[in-house]
Amino acid sequence: MQTRNAAGRPSLRSAVDALGDVVRVIADPSMLATSMAETFRKMVSVDRCAIFFPSGRDEFRVGCWSGQADYTPHLRHLITGKDPFTAEILQRNAPVVIPDSRTDWRVADELDTTLRCNVRSMVGVPIFSGAVPVAIAYLDDEGSATRFSSAQLDTAREFAMLCGLVLGQRERPDSVARARETGLALARRTQLLSEDLGKLAYRNASLAEFASLIADALNRPVSIYDSEWRRVAHGQPPRCLRRPAGELSDPSVRAHPRVEEAIAHVTAGKAQMLPPLPALGLDLRSLVTPIPLGATTWGGLAVFEAGRPFDEYDNHVTSVAALRVALALSTAHLSHRTTEELREAFVVDLFRGAMAAEAIPRRAEAVGLRDGPHAVCVVGTSGPQTSARTARTLLEHLPSATALVATAEIDGWLACLLPLPTGPEPGRAAVEALRDNLASVVSASSNYGRTMAGISTPAKDLAHCERAYRDARQVVLTLQRFDNPHLPRVVSADEIGGGLALLSTAQVDEMRVFAQDKLGPLHTASRHADLLATVHTFLRTGNVLRCAHVLGVHENTIRYRLTKIEELTGLALVGDPDAQVQASLALLVLRLTGECDWNIGLPK
Repeated sequence: MQTRNAAGRPSLRSAVDALGDVVRVIADPSMLATSMAETFRKMVSVDRCAIFFPSGRDEFRVGCWSGQADYTPHLRHLITGKDPFTAEILQRNAPVVIPDSRTDWRVADELDTTLRCNVRSMVGVPIFSGAVPVAIAYLDDEGSATRFSSAQLDTAREFAMLCGLVLGQRERPDSVARARETGLALARRTQLLSEDLGKLAYRNASLAEFASLIADALNRPVSIYDSEWRRVAHGQPPRCLRRPAGELSDPSVRAHPRVEEAIAHVTAGKAQMLPPLPALGLDLRSLVTPIPLGATTWGGLAVFEAGRPFDEYDNHVTSVAALRVALALSTAHLSHRTTEELREAFVVDLFRGAMAAEAIPRRAEAVGLRDGPHAVCVVGTSGPQTSARTARTLLEHLPSATALVATAEIDGWLACLLPLPTGPEPGRAAVEALRDNLASVVSASSNYGRTMAGISTPAKDLAHCERAYRDARQVVLTLQRFDNPHLPRVVSADEIGGGLALLSTAQVDEMRVFAQDKLGPLHTASRHADLLATVHTFLRTGNVLRCAHVLGVHENTIRYRLTKIEELTGLALVGDPDAQVQASLALLVLRLTGECDWNIGLPK
């Protein structure tokens, strides 16, 4: 897969100048669109570009193209406006990438068309005029699988905004020439402001400087909010109407249903318009636009309607400004959101189930993580709370073959995501090595107090890590609940087995009574120790022959012991699933309470 960089691509200024020359000379709308496609292709540094325009209700049709060969007749079957790919572009209002058209579900129904068009990788870019989609640009490298860079996607998004201004003005019923000039003037103003904001980003300017520049450009009050909706910067133009703009950082304001709903949409990546709410101190209507950072929303940019109504210029400038603020946050680290912190946010959302399964690989790639088999480790304590620093020190002793990818503090515990090797049973040996390594570190040093760790069974991919996190967390909860100093300090979910969810919340005294009722006769006398080991090994292996092999005895010895177990407890372990469940749970309780050895049944 090739990666295109942005080297040598035209600047936004040269693109707007070229677009302006075309607007003034060309009267034919189709020729104007073709010129846009050609400029779009050069700006993003790809081989081909096709621009689709609305042709009816929820439908888009090919309008123009740019490239060596005209492949647009075939695209009429691939792109209709009702296909999943286009629907996602319009819903997200952002560039959407298809890494491989041969395997991507969004174009799976038209595989023949993608092969005929020689499309391998493709990016779709929405072109909006205000809140109305006026076109969609589809760009690709003919016959090549391309990894589109963030610079290419940012360029595509910004140029789409400029095209939206021109196309939106062209459709107005007034003079065509004047409309084109108006659209071009708005595009030029937007582009110049974008360049000025870019200069602030690259010289590590403060967020207050950003707010002031945006406020002066729009002649409106502007506030910048972080992810907790605390106001971190404010800009007030000198000649702007000085009416109270209100304060979204006030918890009582954010608790209002209308404000709460708007903030939820912004956090999800969608711009929102808030009406005046005088009772809350919000005397002015406001446009709140998300500030993206990686695959998440860092905060919001709020522009307040003072002096004149909002227009298209305000919408476009606010969108461009939010992107430039995001650039500043990622390059100057004004938000203190390093790669490690972005990964931590990803881990928190992943473990708490806050992401749709189809979005997980895309967001993982954005923070530099790969999909595939993983394990989850949760570090907690049975005494005073273990500091995050102590827990991270423990995790530094991971085996060299297992690299720590990402960690997050959740509910006072440290949770980490660990990659595992692929295979028929992915990572089981690696999980056991990790358990043994951490157990030896914890037991060898007094620095870890009563620190304990739970490790999940292997998850086949990131989408299954939410369940793996629950398993690892339940291991620690189980160790805390039984609080047995003789238990190992690092335990895997496999070692506890199917009783994990029950025992992590059960009443210990009641479970002790249950275990005594079921297996009491087997552990009250030392002469029956072999019977307990046989129960454990038989339940783990599933048959007499394997049980005999593990314990190193003859198979007839195992049959005799199973008969004796049934006489003493009434549990027929051969052929009775209910008896097997009861014996398994009872034995697990005995191991957790210390009434029998944790490693019972294992080879000495």
